[in-house]
Amino acid sequence: MRRCLPDLFDTQPDLLFQLVTMLNPSVLRENGVPVYSVLQEPGNFVITFPRSYHGGFNFGMLYNFVVVLRI
Repeated sequence: MRRCLPDLFDTQPDLLFQLVTMLNPSVLRENGVPVYSVLQEPGNFVITFPRSYHGGFNFGMLYNFVVVLRI
């Protein structure tokens, strides 16, 4: 992310600890970051392990999309 947004990191060095900036998963893959996705069914739990990042989008009532990144 620092490589893709250097100016943003200059003004906000703690950017990785804020939940405001996301990159397209294809950009992450192009930079060697493994990207995984999961489909969570009703009654399922999804566990995010240490040193992992996750992000998601809410597309409306009861429909969510989440991307988990292992770094």
